[in-house]
Amino acid sequence: MRESAPAHLAVRVRQGDTVVLETTVARRTEGIITPYFPLMMTFDAPGEFVAELPDHPTVEPVPFLVADRVDIEIPQVGDPLPSAPTPTVDDSKGVTPICTRAIECPFHEIDLVDAVANDKPTVLLISTPGFCQTDICGPVLDLLIDEAGDRTDLNVIHAEVYINPSDFATGGFPELTPAVNAMALPFEPAIFVAAADNSIRARLDTTFDRSELRDALSLV
Repeated sequence: MRESAPAHLAVRVRQGDTVVLETTVARRTEGIITPYFPLMMTFDAPGEFVAELPDHPTVEPVPFLVADRVDIEIPQVGDPLPSAPTPTVDDSKGVTPICTRAIECPFHEIDLVDAVANDKPTVLLISTPGFCQTDICGPVLDLLIDEAGDRTDLNVIHAEVYINPSDFATGGFPELTPAVNAMALPFEPAIFVAAADNSIRARLDTTFDRSELRDALSLV
């Protein structure tokens, strides 16, 4: 499917027998191995829906639930970016290590608390590259380094998921970092792109390619 994935997929979304959307979704694959097809839409109301591929009847339809925005704890586009302490090279704040990338990334120079207080847009990536076991989450930090590593007009911050991942070695489950708790994340990676007024302009979840990241960064 990787090499033979089509450039576009026809997608249909139903609620019961009622079709609420028919559209074509473009493949995203720039800078990553596994292609994906992000479907973006706004629903009029919460409810149970089904997504299906009408041109591929052997692919099982995917049921999904749309919740009311007020019931979602994760910050949404338009919400203010929450503040939380994040470790820096000068102050680890008890997080060991501050970056699980094989070679530490350049995004541990400013604390998120300070970032939301200055007059620059902020890009926050929450991920744990040292514990990524798929080719979906693996490239996200490297893509951000490529696209924003030299940007002096942005606060760019990478925050790890666990305070001390060595707890896994003793059979325990590490405590989550304050950034994960502040964003109420049940998954990673996730990236938040906020304007200078700290309003979130874009959020990318789980996987993104270079082109989708570039689109998100262009909003600030």
